[in-house]
Amino acid sequence: WRGVAVAVCAALVVAGGFLARGRLAAAAEEDIRPPLYAGTLRLVAEHPILGVGPGNFRREYAGRRSREHLSRRVAAEVTEHPHNELLRVAVELGVPAALAWAALIGFAIFRIGPGRRPSQRACHFSAFVLFAHGLLDKPLVMPPTSLLAVLFAGLLLRARLPVRLTAATGGRLAVQGVLAVLMVGLGGYLTVVEVSRGALFRQAAQAEAIGENERAYRAFALASKVDPRDVRTHAYAGICANERLQNPELALPHLARAWELEPNFAHLNGEIARALGRSGNHQEALPFFLRETELFPFHLSGWRDLFVCGLQTGGMVDLLWVQDEICSLRMRRVEGVLRQLTGDGEKAARRLAAAFALAAEGGEPGQEQEALAHAGQLAVDLSLAVLEGNRPPGILRQYGPEDIRFWQTRMKWRNAWLHCRADAAALVEAWNRLPGDRRSAGFAEFAESAGWLALVVETVPECVELQREGESFLVVPSGRGIQRGTIEELVADAALRERLGVRFPGERIGVRLVFGELRFYERTQHLGYVLHRLLPTSMPEVYRSPSAMYYAVQYRFRQAGVKVQVGLEAVPE
Repeated sequence: WRGVAVAVCAALVVAGGFLARGRLAAAAEEDIRPPLYAGTLRLVAEHPILGVGPGNFRREYAGRRSREHLSRRVAAEVTEHPHNELLRVAVELGVPAALAWAALIGFAIFRIGPGRRPSQRACHFSAFVLFAHGLLDKPLVMPPTSLLAVLFAGLLLRARLPVRLTAATGGRLAVQGVLAVLMVGLGGYLTVVEVSRGALFRQAAQAEAIGENERAYRAFALASKVDPRDVRTHAYAGICANERLQNPELALPHLARAWELEPNFAHLNGEIARALGRSGNHQEALPFFLRETELFPFHLSGWRDLFVCGLQTGGMVDLLWVQDEICSLRMRRVEGVLRQLTGDGEKAARRLAAAFALAAEGGEPGQEQEALAHAGQLAVDLSLAVLEGNRPPGILRQYGPEDIRFWQTRMKWRNAWLHCRADAAALVEAWNRLPGDRRSAGFAEFAESAGWLALVVETVPECVELQREGESFLVVPSGRGIQRGTIEELVADAALRERLGVRFPGERIGVRLVFGELRFYERTQHLGYVLHRLLPTSMPEVYRSPSAMYYAVQYRFRQAGVKVQVGLEAVPE
């Protein structure tokens, strides 16, 4: 009958899994265990014999977490355990130790024969449940289940020992006494340290809750002296000093000590970078911000801090790349919220984008309000509020009439260049056919909305350099002159200037990027990215940060060795 019962249970499990396969597949896509197990196995392969050392999994695994792991919704900032005790033993002590551990546990909990007392059967069942659970979670390292598992395993092993233990006498008794005293002393010391650290952490948390930040810092600092080998004590003291007390000089020694212990612990790199930034050491902060984005590629705050640091260092990092990452993270949030609301995510967003484009063109009563409503849904105020909730008041604003005027102009431009966006000469013709009230922002931004990088060259008459997909043209919109070439060639080649009919007014050579005022607002860049991502062939490309483009252009001319003064101009709508 026992075999029949097992077969029936197995059949029920298989049938349930088949009926709920869709739900199980969705759960597996969100579960942290598959990428966590894969990453742990890679770490085991790097250290198969002796492992990374007892208690070192958190430190060693932090820098090896895959993007698949980090993209999971439930991914924590700190990975303490691989959620499988066999894997934990293998990664910390090596594969031989893991096999020995598995053999010992298997010897303890399998092959329990008939005739056992009810207490032994209860012990066996409890041990089996705890160790089976340990293959999916971490009950074997968390009290009280960790203590219970050891107790039950010990009782089972004791019952199966072929030799009965006898009391020690003489010298053996003295040795055992000394060892017992040492173990009790070590246990007492560790208990005092653990209890003291926990009490200081609670004291600091209570002080922070009521705004007594100085007292909170003192408690964290004392905890770092009580337990100097715990990275959390130094990290929390540094964070409190940097964020609560706004004292980077006080924070940096604590953060430096934490970094020595675990350089990839939680958001430690970002905190060090912010402390260095507050001290004015932006170049020193940059590599820490870069490391923060490597460790947490799906956290918007790290990318935003990196962008600001890039501005402070004069474009020492590719700001356009950073902005693309910021935009893609916002897009993930938009799709996630829309998926929760409608169930189909990107399809719903595409429909909204098309409706916004139609409403933004205007011409019918009520279309402006309709466009505003669609803009709010596309940008998803929730995503901006949640992801940028720490912004100063007034930076984030709702979409208003000025936004609709901006998008009305761009959508009318879109209608002008839609079928000729890749042809520079046709683009110039389309611009010159526009009525005057649609040309206030200038040809450069018109071309940029069609996907070209446009730089205004301060020649007489003014010309514009257009670059797209490896092609480069010099255009004189007023005279409709056009030649293949770059600004570097224009500076060096007098014959090219003559063919275009332009000249430099003096020795100073200037170029400038020209944008409508609303291009400098994040809400415009965010909505522009969402629209372009959803409808890439028909939407204006108005999402790149003017500041990022400014530094990219500066870097270009520095690399080329051409002395050009680069400017940035905001044109009223």
